Amino acid sequence: MAKTKLVYAVEMLHYLPLFIAHERELGEHLDVELAPRPYGDQSAIERLMSEAASDADVHFCVCDPMMVSLEDAYAAVGGDEPVVIGQLVGKVPFWAVDHKDRAFHNEECFGQYSQIYAYPEPNTGFVFGKLVYTPFAKTRKGSLHFRPEKAIDADLGHYLNGAKTTVVIEADILKIRKFTEETGNKIVYSFARNKAYKNFCFTAILSHKRFLQTASGKAQAHDLLRALTKAIDLIYTYRNIALDHAVSKFEARGYSPEIIDGALSDLIKEDIFSRSLLVSKDGWLKSGYIRGQVEPTFSPPSFRRFVDNRIAKEEFTKYLHEKTEHGSYLFTNISSLLTVLRQRVVPFSAAVLLFIFPAIFVHVRSHLHSIMWNPWVLLHFLVNTLVVTSYCLRAHISHWAKRDPTKWLEWGLPAAIGYAVGEVTIVIELIKSLN
Repeated sequence: MAKTKLVYAVEMLHYLPLFIAHERELGEHLDVELAPRPYGDQSAIERLMSEAASDADVHFCVCDPMMVSLEDAYAAVGGDEPVVIGQLVGKVPFWAVDHKDRAFHNEECFGQYSQIYAYPEPNTGFVFGKLVYTPFAKTRKGSLHFRPEKAIDADLGHYLNGAKTTVVIEADILKIRKFTEETGNKIVYSFARNKAYKNFCFTAILSHKRFLQTASGKAQAHDLLRALTKAIDLIYTYRNIALDHAVSKFEARGYSPEIIDGALSDLIKEDIFSRSLLVSKDGWLKSGYIRGQVEPTFSPPSFRRFVDNRIAKEEFTKYLHEKTEHGSYLFTNISSLLTVLRQRVVPFSAAVLLFIFPAIFVHVRSHLHSIMWNPWVLLHFLVNTLVVTSYCLRAHISHWAKRDPTKWLEWGLPAAIGYAVGEVTIVIELIKSLN
């Protein structure tokens, strides 16, 4: 019986958890393959959803789910579609490299360049390249050029060997380390350190729904996520062991142990690897929002439809049980409980309180008949139904309004103030009408 295959988008160090998991636990039952040229996210998803006989055993892939048009990846034969079951990287592992010594922390500083090189479309590097270029597209037209021509496997020196006002946006930290050590060029900007991208679904594990509906497919997904959970913990806990795996993987590709050591330190320092494989809804929405900034016609894929966190949650919980001793696991149970309270119970309780709020000022029992059809009570229920509905649909509203979905508290503040003033007015008028 042929082994199940997993196809990954690019050969880079931030895929280290996958390489460790495969070498330590998955090698007997799973083959991992680099996506075919030109590499990248689209090549990986195409192998996963391919109906070709040669791809019949490909049941997993690792790539950026926002770059692969999940809705278009639907398979007509069998009605299958992709599903995200976990994430490896929850930040943005991109860095900008140029000839200068002076680093910056504000994206506005990209305006000092004459050329911005990035990966070609449809890769995440293209999105971030265009994101930092777009504010200057009109004011610097003709003097600042966006060049999405940087091949994924191309060396930085090919683009940074001439003009001193050229910058390259690169994800391969090994290439960056090697290049900066050899030339003296500098990393001048880190997307990973930008607080705006601190919660981001960048690199995910995908399968397809029909496969996960089988007992064998579900068991293999559990094995994969269990091994990846252990691998990520190993990277953060036993760095030297992780380094040995990285050296065995990348030294043969021309990187010295010193370069690999430094690159791995950079990734750990930037906290690139997801501490948990669970896909954050906020990170998912943020990722879709960023792509939408570059492609106005892009509609973020539904979290409910395309993300299934159940297996990742089960494996993460099991691993915590194994790693902690009896009573010490109480902390993780409390953390899980607090998460449920924050995500479910608190919003529900808040909604209930909003509806019964006027009862604090009105003696309901003595005014029951007059309250039931009081226009101010009806208006109160109408307004609060609108508020609760808006909260539930905030992701869709933020997409429609072209606002950052993770900052809904900020851009929704004027509406919240208006609601508070309106509610106070309604209660005052209700009390007057009952007197």
